[in-house]
Amino acid sequence: MAVLPQPDGPVTLQISDGPDSVGGRLTGTAWGRCADLALDQLPTLLGADDEPDTFRPRHRVVAAAHRKHGRLRLSRTGLVMESLVPSALEQRITTGSAHYAWRRLLNRYGEQPPGPAGGDADPAAVRCEPRAALDGR
Repeated sequence: MAVLPQPDGPVTLQISDGPDSVGGRLTGTAWGRCADLALDQLPTLLGADDEPDTFRPRHRVVAAAHRKHGRLRLSRTGLVMESLVPSALEQRITTGSAHYAWRRLLNRYGEQPPGPAGGDADPAAVRCEPRAALDGR
């Protein structure tokens, strides 16, 4: 289960290949105000927009995975801020402090995810707040 920020709030997304799947395909179920948008983005999230025939891996680890697994698909979330902020924090302070700082940001500015993730998950999305708030002023 994953929680993804969307324009009108977080969406909880569950992807499965269980008994409801047809022909080995993955199926998705989403909860939240933008559930339909998240399901529309599911193929991109799962790498359906990749062009395996033109893929030329540059990093040796990715190249090895591509050789081993053939039609390797790479996920694309478009969640730049959700990737960038924790990475920047981890470069500036210790990992434990970075995780604590990211969690505090999520608890302060995020929203509780809808659906079965509910109270068990971290708040999903950091809303765009004035820089002064993020600087602690």
